[in-house]
Amino acid sequence: MQLNVRLLPDLLMKQELVVTDETPIVHYRRYSIHGVVRTRSGAPIAAAIVRLHDMESRRSRGTGACTTDELGRYAITEWSAIESKWQLSVQAEGFHSYTHPDFELRPDEPRAIDLLLEMLKK
Repeated sequence: MQLNVRLLPDLLMKQELVVTDETPIVHYRRYSIHGVVRTRSGAPIAAAIVRLHDMESRRSRGTGACTTDELGRYAITEWSAIESKWQLSVQAEGFHSYTHPDFELRPDEPRAIDLLLEMLKK
């Protein structure tokens, strides 16, 4: 008998990362988002690349990315020392790219956003 198991991160686990070098103390907070990428008809899109952009970060470290699984699911966690606006973008072969408008995430409060993609016309 063969059993296939997929492990997903526990996005509900609250964590805080503290980086110190005497004073000042910088508190990094965890920001998490998850959801499903689908076609307009509701079919999941596997192997789509989803990116979470920190819109206020001036460094390239402000972007987290993942690839959707066979059910179209994604989950991204980023750490930031400041509150920020965020943006989601997704691309998949055979589909138009999509960028979700800016939104806010609260630290340690995972948010679900499902994304819909339009097929390219042949």
